[in-house]
Amino acid sequence: GEWLSTDCNELNYFTCQKTLTTPDANEKATCGSCTRLTGNTSIVAKRGLAFFTDLASTSPAGYYRLDFLGYPGQMAAKARSTNSFFWLEAGPSKLRIVRQPSLVTALQTSKEYFGVEILTKDDNRVFDSSLQISASLYCEDPCYLQGTTTRTVTEGIAWFADLYINATDFVLSKFKFTLEGTTLERKPRVESLEVYSLPPAVSMSLQRQLQASYIAGDYINDLTINLVDYRQLKLLTSNLNISVSLFDGSKYFDVLGGNANVGDGSVHVTSLHLTSASREAPFYLVFMALSIGLHARSDSFFVYPGRYTDLEFGISPQFDRMTEALIPFDVVILDLFKNRVYVHGVVIHADVFNFNTSQQILQISNSTVNGQAYFHSNQSFSEGTFFVRVSFAIHDCIHSQEFCTAMNAINDNKTLICESRLRNFRKSNLITLIPLPRASGVRIQLYSALEVAGKPFQEPPTCVLVDQKGQTFQSLDHTIVLEILDFSLEGCHCGNPVGSCEEILLNRSVGSWAPSYGEQAKVSRSEPQTAATGQVTWPSLVCKRASPSCSTCTPSQCNQANSYLARCVARGPGCAP
Repeated sequence: GEWLSTDCNELNYFTCQKTLTTPDANEKATCGSCTRLTGNTSIVAKRGLAFFTDLASTSPAGYYRLDFLGYPGQMAAKARSTNSFFWLEAGPSKLRIVRQPSLVTALQTSKEYFGVEILTKDDNRVFDSSLQISASLYCEDPCYLQGTTTRTVTEGIAWFADLYINATDFVLSKFKFTLEGTTLERKPRVESLEVYSLPPAVSMSLQRQLQASYIAGDYINDLTINLVDYRQLKLLTSNLNISVSLFDGSKYFDVLGGNANVGDGSVHVTSLHLTSASREAPFYLVFMALSIGLHARSDSFFVYPGRYTDLEFGISPQFDRMTEALIPFDVVILDLFKNRVYVHGVVIHADVFNFNTSQQILQISNSTVNGQAYFHSNQSFSEGTFFVRVSFAIHDCIHSQEFCTAMNAINDNKTLICESRLRNFRKSNLITLIPLPRASGVRIQLYSALEVAGKPFQEPPTCVLVDQKGQTFQSLDHTIVLEILDFSLEGCHCGNPVGSCEEILLNRSVGSWAPSYGEQAKVSRSEPQTAATGQVTWPSLVCKRASPSCSTCTPSQCNQANSYLARCVARGPGCAP
């Protein structure tokens, strides 16, 4: 074509550089030089298409166009095409360190870490995210480079944030960085300025000790912990993460708001908020530098609970479905930070409410022993949903022994404190009672009002054991007795055993049960029968007791009536006779 000044060898696949500074489709261009391409420059076309995916060039920056040659199998002439001009960026040529530390401490990462950028020959940054830079270390004394030594380039720069030197003494060293992931025959490299490495810290020392005791909610300020080397000299490190915690000898507790800042080899702690209270074992304040495996521990001290302001259930209220009463539960009193306060004599109210009607069903009160109050009641509840609310007794709070001694404040307004406590009541979760079926009563079925002495009852009496809902209750643990109560007191027995009924009523005795009109009855009782089916029937009951006014008679001769009552008595678990 007319834009070519020199024909490039067709078999070597070249690009031609355009000599104009700005491309124009209407201009005639000359080819200043032909530059060799790298990558796969020979592709077999499929369905008329050939895709070149890895072409590259080491040419200087400038405008270029590609020359494509086709070699069809049966065609005598070659097909040829060129694309439009495009701008070719220059490739990576060198590395430059944009940030580096001058002083580090062995075994510790530096707050000022290395940053290395990739540049072209003209000092333009290369934005190629496929490239990587590796780091190595040179030093005269034994030392090792540890951390992530290879980093991928981001926006043309690789950042090495976790490199550190493993050495045991003072070391003067240099870092070397090499470009990776390029096809260049000679990889670009760069070397840092000398870096001075201090020996590693071997211990942490607390500069002053703490008080013997604190109150939950107190702050600890102005604590200093020094990092020292093997010569007990303070290290000038400034890039350590220090954790601060409470330790009771077996487990760790959090502290709130503690700021542990490292500067010039010292850990400066301010605003350390103590919220956990110690009980029997004292606390220690522990400072840990996990990255270098060091820690410091203070002398022991105690943290006592603050004023009690809150309540919490220990054992949550529940119902016993058999007795339909509350299972015993307990409440503990807490300070503002949920520490248990071990005080005696604080009166706590426990109120039971019906959830659906908001009606108060029961109130129980008890006093704390070691900050804990237990509640128990034998009252039975009907089926339903309830909740328990516990609260402080305001009168007992205001007049409590606690306010005879100032604990943590000079000007206490005890009324406000107690009113605050009164508002801090606690409600239990909803508790639903669905009672288990149990023996709740006994019924008699005796429909005949008139019987004849000496003859079987027209309809045998039946005793039925029932549950709370009046349903028949079957039980092998309950027995039923039929009692016949005679209100005649005296009378004719018609030649028969006094007051007996055939087969069933065998044991005659005088009972103390009496009807409302005050007469004492003579009682005949049956043998106890098990309520296995929930009911007992006496099919052959015959009463021979006749009129109290006759002197000699037989059952067939006696025509005067005598008054009796039949009664069922059930005995067994969960019910009185």
